[in-house]
Amino acid sequence: MEEKIDYFNRHYMDYDKWYDIHIKEYGDQINFIRSVIPDGNGIEIGVGTGRFASALNIKYGIDVSESMVSLAKTRGINALVASAYSIPYPDKYFDFSLNMVTICFLDFPEKAIMEAKRVS
Repeated sequence: MEEKIDYFNRHYMDYDKWYDIHIKEYGDQINFIRSVIPDGNGIEIGVGTGRFASALNIKYGIDVSESMVSLAKTRGINALVASAYSIPYPDKYFDFSLNMVTICFLDFPEKAIMEAKRVS
């Protein structure tokens, strides 16, 4: 896991620029997600640089990358450095959780899904 965190800490700007280069794909993703998420107080797990959370008006997020969390904060996200396996919020604190591009990076996706369910 440390290698993944280090990678994202070093390459967070390259990650973020992808969305500027692929505007149509990003817009299509936002429009689809907007059509299926409920209203209410949500959290994005693996918030990254905050691109999705900010576009979807999701005010909370967590990520393991300090660099990404710092950028997400500049986009108005209340972002914390935290693991998807141990989300630092009480049970049922959120109305929903969004997990975009995170599952594929996790060693224990089932554990992360159960933790997301716990807080939402």
